[in-house]
Amino acid sequence: MVRPGLMATSVFTFVFAWNDFLFALVLTRTEVITFPVMLTHYFGGQSNFRVKIAAMSVLGTLPIFVAVSVMQRYLVRCISLGAVKG
Repeated sequence: MVRPGLMATSVFTFVFAWNDFLFALVLTRTEVITFPVMLTHYFGGQSNFRVKIAAMSVLGTLPIFVAVSVMQRYLVRCISLGAVKG
């Protein structure tokens, strides 16, 4: 009975950790940066890296889509177990 809850919690934890941008932006060094911080370095006033930014954004969201699609049945089961029948 605990397994669906643990799987849902692991997916949510992974998504929140992946999107932790502000913490990484403020506290990381220039040699060691996370993916979202690295992506923002391509933005600028006269930059023409739109294709590279788009490709990196797709590759950055790909692990989240894979994790959610693998854990989808546990997410649905956990959400439906918490429903109140009236």
